[in-house]
Amino acid sequence: MKPSFPMQNRLFLMSITVMVFCASVSSALAQWVQHDVGEDPVTTFTFSISAKSPEPPIMKYRLYPSFSEQFKGNAAPLYHRAILLTSQHLANVKDQVKYWEQIDRWRNMPLDELPIDEVEQVVNSHASALQEVSFAARRSFCDWSLPTHENGVDIFSVLLPEIQEMRTMARLLTLRIRLRLAQGRFDDAITDLQTGFAMARHVGNHDFIVNSLVGIAIGTMMDEQLLSAISVDSAPNLYWSIVNQPSPLIEIRNAIDVEQDSILAVFPELKEAKKDKDVGDRAYWDRKLSDVITRFMRLEEGRQSDWEMLAYRTIVFSQVPRVKQELVKEMGYDKAEVDTMPGSRAILLYSVNNYERLRDEFFAPLGLPYYQAKKFYPPGDQFSNELIKGDPLLLARLLLPATQQFQKASVRLQRWHTMLQAVESIRDYAATHGKLPESLDQVDYLPIPNNPFNNHPLIYKWHADKPLEAILEGDAGNRTSRFQITLRQP
Repeated sequence: MKPSFPMQNRLFLMSITVMVFCASVSSALAQWVQHDVGEDPVTTFTFSISAKSPEPPIMKYRLYPSFSEQFKGNAAPLYHRAILLTSQHLANVKDQVKYWEQIDRWRNMPLDELPIDEVEQVVNSHASALQEVSFAARRSFCDWSLPTHENGVDIFSVLLPEIQEMRTMARLLTLRIRLRLAQGRFDDAITDLQTGFAMARHVGNHDFIVNSLVGIAIGTMMDEQLLSAISVDSAPNLYWSIVNQPSPLIEIRNAIDVEQDSILAVFPELKEAKKDKDVGDRAYWDRKLSDVITRFMRLEEGRQSDWEMLAYRTIVFSQVPRVKQELVKEMGYDKAEVDTMPGSRAILLYSVNNYERLRDEFFAPLGLPYYQAKKFYPPGDQFSNELIKGDPLLLARLLLPATQQFQKASVRLQRWHTMLQAVESIRDYAATHGKLPESLDQVDYLPIPNNPFNNHPLIYKWHADKPLEAILEGDAGNRTSRFQITLRQP
């Protein structure tokens, strides 16, 4: 099956989809408001907290299934069962758009305004599917068994419907968490949060960046519900539960490793062009390059008209003199060898070397914390300009520009954990001192880590004229989360 959208936008579109999804699935705290401050969207969560210190047993509430709660086996078949059960139920819903709009309204509604009976009826209608999700989340591993090898050079055409449908399961699970919080069933809500965080890891820790982005989106949904739980009047202090969550929740390294070499899997002609042994004549390499051009255009733009193919081939082949010159001067190849090399092979050889150079430059910083890595990424359109001056095939454009956005998405999830940890530290301070801290410097017992986005302390604002209110902010580039906190009086 051919991709239905330009390959160059594959990761950008998915990134945007997931980020919009994250922004649209906010939990129903007291209020949820998004507004713009300059160019930086600020998402404000307004809620109240009770002064509370951690009490023994301080790890009573775990936010991830413990080893003793896990069963050996693959979670994927159970998730598939949950998706099937949900699809069967939705088949009987006349207006699914209105159905989901209503569910999302409930998920964005203050707990004390939730229509318990109506919500419970909907949640119960999905009980079987949610039970399968709960079972799956406590399986020891999750193997989606995607047909990556079977698809061969069409690896990018592997469809991921089950991964997308896991977002549906997460929406239903967050609704049940809110219902249980509204009913005062705190322990059951925490059990569902365990399920959600485990589900995020099962989805996210896999071979494609899309998997990781959806896992990050699900993890963000659960963090928002965790904030909702913390805001409940009788909520215990969950500082040590948050600190001992798996960190990072989503491991992006595997997806990075797979996707950085995926271009070579899609275009095996590139690896062949690098072999020392002479293979094929000019006609042989002309066919190889033509195959690459055809496949590239199909992936990037879906263009397959004869005149477009001809125009693109003409442009590519016209760059043979420049490419041969740079193979010698810039890449160190023997001039005599390059002079006798078919021009089409020279194009392929130059392209793969250029791609691997850019790939290394873009992926190498991912091993650093984001606040250190970001200075190595080119700003704005410099990436595109460099490609225009370089590879005639523009292979790097298929994947590399999304790496920085991918790492940003991951660090935003880590920032959520930092801010939740800070809230519990503030609650502990309030329990000890009977008031909110005037600055985070005063919170010196339960540590608050720096914002992983910039390695700076979280922004905290308190005013003496409103001693029961404070603002906690975590910057993440163009996405700032603001917690507007009110301390409940005893």
